[in-house]
Amino acid sequence: MDRRKFLKKIILRVLYFSVGIILSYPILRFIGYRKKIRRFVVVDPQNISSGVIFQKGVYLIKGDKGFFALSSSCPHLGCKINYRDDSGYFKCPCHGSMFDKNGKWLSGPAKKDMVHLPYKILKSGKIKVTVVQEGPV
Repeated sequence: MDRRKFLKKIILRVLYFSVGIILSYPILRFIGYRKKIRRFVVVDPQNISSGVIFQKGVYLIKGDKGFFALSSSCPHLGCKINYRDDSGYFKCPCHGSMFDKNGKWLSGPAKKDMVHLPYKILKSGKIKVTVVQEGPV
């Protein structure tokens, strides 16, 4: 093979490879894309008797310095975390991760604290919690 054919083959292969990457990039981005879904949960703090109330995937907790909201999704794999009134801890039924009443990780495979959610106190006295989830398109 002479030099001209060799260079032509190399240039064509580099060109094909580049075009393949350029064309596959949007497809790969689409496959990995997760749309952020924002929803709101309105909680009436009058219903808190034990200091913790659960509503639509949100735990609203009355602490020493006021209220705070935690997501009920486990930071490990997203299972729904349960609150144990008897012990005052949160426990994931899937893999056994445990969290204290403030959402701080204590034990188990999670290795992260529970997610604190932003909230706003409405004029009516109710609390509006913002939940942001990543979901499929």
